[in-house]
Amino acid sequence: MSELAGPVCGYKEAMRLTGLKKTKLYDLFRRGILRGYRDGAMIRFYRTALLSYMKEHENTSAAPPSPPSKARKRKRPSGMRFKFL
Repeated sequence: MSELAGPVCGYKEAMRLTGLKKTKLYDLFRRGILRGYRDGAMIRFYRTALLSYMKEHENTSAAPPSPPSKARKRKRPSGMRFKFL
Protein backbone atom coordinates (compact mmCIF):
# COMPACT_ATOMS: atom_id res chain seq x y z
CA MET A 1 0.00 0.00 0.00
CA SER A 2 1.47 3.39 -0.92
CA GLU A 3 2.05 6.00 1.73
CA LEU A 4 -0.49 8.36 0.14
CA ALA A 5 -3.28 5.80 0.37
CA GLY A 6 -2.58 4.79 3.98
CA PRO A 7 -4.85 5.50 6.93
CA VAL A 8 -2.39 7.98 8.48
CA CYS A 9 -0.47 10.99 7.25
CA GLY A 10 2.28 13.27 8.46
CA TYR A 11 1.92 16.90 9.36
CA LYS A 12 2.69 18.19 5.85
CA GLU A 13 -0.19 16.30 4.28
CA ALA A 14 -2.43 17.16 7.24
CA MET A 15 -1.62 20.83 6.69
CA ARG A 16 -2.52 20.49 3.02
CA LEU A 17 -5.79 18.66 3.77
CA THR A 18 -7.02 20.97 6.51
CA GLY A 19 -5.40 24.29 5.70
CA LEU A 20 -4.21 24.58 9.30
CA LYS A 21 -0.72 25.45 10.44
CA LYS A 22 1.59 22.89 12.02
CA THR A 23 1.34 24.45 15.48
CA LYS A 24 -2.48 24.40 15.33
CA LEU A 25 -2.48 20.75 14.27
CA TYR A 26 -0.18 19.78 17.14
CA ASP A 27 -2.26 21.82 19.59
CA LEU A 28 -5.45 20.06 18.48
CA PHE A 29 -3.68 16.70 18.84
CA ARG A 30 -2.46 17.52 22.37
CA ARG A 31 -5.94 18.63 23.41
CA GLY A 32 -7.40 15.36 22.09
CA ILE A 33 -9.48 16.93 19.32
CA LEU A 34 -7.51 15.33 16.48
CA ARG A 35 -6.71 11.65 16.71
CA GLY A 36 -3.34 10.25 15.88
CA TYR A 37 -0.25 8.76 17.48
CA ARG A 38 3.38 9.62 18.12
CA ASP A 39 5.97 8.07 15.83
CA GLY A 40 9.24 9.01 17.46
CA ALA A 41 9.37 12.80 17.45
CA MET A 42 6.64 13.14 14.80
CA ILE A 43 2.89 12.87 15.10
CA ARG A 44 0.94 10.82 12.58
CA PHE A 45 -2.65 11.95 12.07
CA TYR A 46 -5.51 9.63 11.14
CA ARG A 47 -7.06 10.78 7.87
CA THR A 48 -10.55 9.92 9.12
CA ALA A 49 -10.00 12.18 12.14
CA LEU A 50 -8.86 15.03 9.89
CA LEU A 51 -11.86 14.65 7.61
CA SER A 52 -14.35 14.49 10.48
CA TYR A 53 -12.75 17.56 12.08
CA MET A 54 -13.07 19.45 8.81
CA LYS A 55 -16.73 18.42 8.45
CA GLU A 56 -17.49 19.63 11.98
CA HIS A 57 -15.77 22.95 11.49
CA GLU A 58 -16.74 23.46 7.85
CA ASN A 59 -19.49 25.97 8.50
CA THR A 60 -18.31 27.34 11.79
CA SER A 61 -15.87 30.14 11.43
CA ALA A 62 -14.70 32.66 13.90
CA ALA A 63 -16.33 36.07 13.87
CA PRO A 64 -14.62 38.40 11.45
CA PRO A 65 -12.01 40.53 13.11
CA SER A 66 -13.16 43.93 14.25
CA PRO A 67 -11.87 46.84 12.22
CA PRO A 68 -8.74 48.38 13.65
CA SER A 69 -9.30 51.43 15.76
CA LYS A 70 -7.98 54.67 14.44
CA ALA A 71 -4.62 55.55 15.82
CA ARG A 72 -4.53 58.85 17.61
CA LYS A 73 -2.31 61.44 16.13
CA ARG A 74 -0.05 62.96 18.69
CA LYS A 75 0.06 66.67 18.68
CA ARG A 76 3.54 68.00 18.58
CA PRO A 77 4.26 71.05 20.59
CA SER A 78 5.00 74.01 18.40
CA GLY A 79 8.29 74.69 20.12
CA MET A 80 9.72 71.16 19.80
CA ARG A 81 13.35 70.95 20.79
CA PHE A 82 15.79 68.40 19.50
CA LYS A 83 18.73 67.10 21.44
CA PHE A 84 21.98 66.46 19.71
CA LEU A 85 23.93 63.47 20.82
